[in-house]
Amino acid sequence: MKADILVHFAGVEPGVMPRYHPGDEVTFAVGIQVDSDVTASDVAIQLRWRTEGPGNTNQHAVGEERLGQQLLMAIDTVTHRASFRLPEQGPISHESKYVTIVWEVHVTLDIPWKIDPKHSEPLLVVPTPHGYLPEASDSPAPPVLP
Repeated sequence: MKADILVHFAGVEPGVMPRYHPGDEVTFAVGIQVDSDVTASDVAIQLRWRTEGPGNTNQHAVGEERLGQQLLMAIDTVTHRASFRLPEQGPISHESKYVTIVWEVHVTLDIPWKIDPKHSEPLLVVPTPHGYLPEASDSPAPPVLP
């Protein structure tokens, strides 16, 4: 059984890396097409960040939808729309020699007695012009470090 899982971010041209700021809403559609009829025990959709690099790695989901049991048919594409808000306090995307922070939409199909098909679609979370602070005018100024 083969599954093609596609993620399309709202308002973003295909092939372009989507860019968001902390606190933004990430809206997207997931399309699933299989080559033979199968029942998935569950379909999990996550907005998460994970770390890469030498040493221990970490990951954290900031939003998740579980669609439950789904009948996936070879003649049809199942589409689901989802939306999650990025946390105001980050983390932001980062790449360096020692640690990389990757944001992604991650989709997993739980297929009984098969290797679970998975797909991740990356996105960039970049700082706002004012750092991580919300844009409210009554927000305190960030502390100045020596």
